[in-house]
Amino acid sequence: MDIREAIEAYHYAILNHSQSTQVWTLSRLNIFAVWCENPSFHDGRALRLQDLTATEIRKYIYYLSTTPSTANGKEGKLLSSYTVHGHARILRTFLNWCINEDGIDQYVSEKIPKRMTMPKIEQKVIEVFTREQLKALFVACKREYTDHLQVRDIAILSVLVDTGIRANELCTLTLENVHLDPHDAYITVHGKGKKDREVGLGIQARTILHKYIRRYRNATKTVPADERHVFISLHSKPLTVSGLDQILYRLGGWARIKGVRVSTHTFACNYLENGGDVFKLSRILGHASVQITTDVYLRAFKAKEARKGRSVLDDLL
Repeated sequence: MDIREAIEAYHYAILNHSQSTQVWTLSRLNIFAVWCENPSFHDGRALRLQDLTATEIRKYIYYLSTTPSTANGKEGKLLSSYTVHGHARILRTFLNWCINEDGIDQYVSEKIPKRMTMPKIEQKVIEVFTREQLKALFVACKREYTDHLQVRDIAILSVLVDTGIRANELCTLTLENVHLDPHDAYITVHGKGKKDREVGLGIQARTILHKYIRRYRNATKTVPADERHVFISLHSKPLTVSGLDQILYRLGGWARIKGVRVSTHTFACNYLENGGDVFKLSRILGHASVQITTDVYLRAFKAKEARKGRSVLDDLL
């Protein structure tokens, strides 16, 4: 059976996932299909679904780990261990689906996914913004072209830093899901796995968000009356993740910040530094397990705290 034919059938099995998850999954399976179709990797022949073995899967993972990325037609850097692990995880899920799908199960041995050795993820210290860098980012917002964009960017930074929501969650936030009661302000976030959660807004975040929506966003005559997304682009369209990345990149350049990006890590580390509870943090971020929070964000927080330890040499002299 042709591997692409199986991938096409698998697409129907993941239609209940978000559009971004579908695209992300299929793009990685497509890379696997291209590798299988290249005869130079397999002794002059292309692999079909029934040709897959645990050895072939190991060869593919090794290929991913040692081959520079060719995004946008240009040879780039090696994939990170986290990205390679993601490819392997998707492939294993696909193979498990194959062995349980009628009409396809006879082509894939159930031993293959069981024998897959998942690539290890390199543990790196994730840098987060310092208070000074955050202040510089907010100051940089004042360099935007119009008052509307300045207030919008401040509102974006405020929500990201104050809530720790993901980029896609911010871009898909709608007016109906912003609750700006002065004494009980919060947003309802549609997270991964179609799970909703409520995240509180601090005084500053709720104040600037109220200002942006009431005085700027809603007052912009070019925004269609039926447009419900909170954050709008320069051209009065819903802000996309790519557009958000461009905004943050621009602000980072103006603030002269390098090597750090706006992410949930900054929120999580500051939350823990201010005495927040890891179990509550897990709920705020919408994690399925507190273990995820502990493994990722608590490690980053501890690395940051470790740098603040007393110097042995300073204590001796």
